[in-house]
Amino acid sequence: MDLNQLSIVVFRLIHIISGVLWVGSIAFLTLILEPHYRRQGTHVLRKQMVPLLPIMGPFLLLTSFLTFFSGIVMISIFGFSYLTTSMGQIILFGAGVAVLAFIVGDVAVRIQRHKLERLGKYLADKTLEGDLPGEDDKIRLEKLDSNLWFLGRTNFILLIIALGAMASARYL
Repeated sequence: MDLNQLSIVVFRLIHIISGVLWVGSIAFLTLILEPHYRRQGTHVLRKQMVPLLPIMGPFLLLTSFLTFFSGIVMISIFGFSYLTTSMGQIILFGAGVAVLAFIVGDVAVRIQRHKLERLGKYLADKTLEGDLPGEDDKIRLEKLDSNLWFLGRTNFILLIIALGAMASARYL
């Protein structure tokens, strides 16, 4: 086995393991944990999910980075002409969808989460001043919560599409 073959094996293992951890974590959060807490009420959802963010955020960032990095290294080892083959084009499509999933799952979710945190602080300050949140405040809170729910589902679906493309590329 020459160095290129060994490199492909190592980077493919990194790619598969980090991809499984990335997609699997999002699947667990989206399909099991979030719905479980949501059924108990949004107050429980926020109370339980907020402490997970400092742990899950860096973990998901690391797994997505390792997935992207190892994929780029493998493509560079194969040669960029590889992307002109049907297998390469399907992998390129999957990579594009994974990048989109990263943008939705990290960037867009982070923006919505910060909006939710700012609104929560505003409502807490307002309540401490004796001014209880009004109907408009509740609507804004529900809209941000709904946006996060939608973005989480969208991220999951995009990751499943990317995973499907990667898994089937060899056979199409």
